[in-house]
Amino acid sequence: MKKVTFTQKDAEDFDAFLDFIKNHKQDLDIKQARFSDIGNSIGKFFKFCSVIVSSERHQATIKDVNLLIKANNDLSVEALTAMAKIESNFISQRTSVALARRKASGLPLGRPKGSNNKALKLDPKAAEIDKLIKLKVSKASIAKIVGCHPQTLYDWLEKKS
Repeated sequence: MKKVTFTQKDAEDFDAFLDFIKNHKQDLDIKQARFSDIGNSIGKFFKFCSVIVSSERHQATIKDVNLLIKANNDLSVEALTAMAKIESNFISQRTSVALARRKASGLPLGRPKGSNNKALKLDPKAAEIDKLIKLKVSKASIAKIVGCHPQTLYDWLEKKS
């Protein structure tokens, strides 16, 4: 069995590589370090699997998803497991590339910081709240009267003081 290693050059011309596999007369053992090198498409994964499975003598090993594809083999569970792992790798790669691009262009990464509003929800009701506090009404009751959650009132009072 002839051993063939899938390279980055093969990924650039994927269809030519598949034609090479289909037309090769000798048994092939295709070694693949990472399937995500082929491209970022599950369609390519299934195309690759179908070429190997439909062949009579080839096999392929995809190391990053721990999958051995053999000729005339049923791929049902193994293929679905591999597909999930490959999709996870694709998502990770796309995220890493996007973050690197944002970082290189000087844009902030991650979630934006909390809002720094100039006006808060309870500001229009400040006079009513102050009047109720002077009358010694409980803060939970004041929150019900002004129509907000008690924690919103506590936070507003803390920011105000």
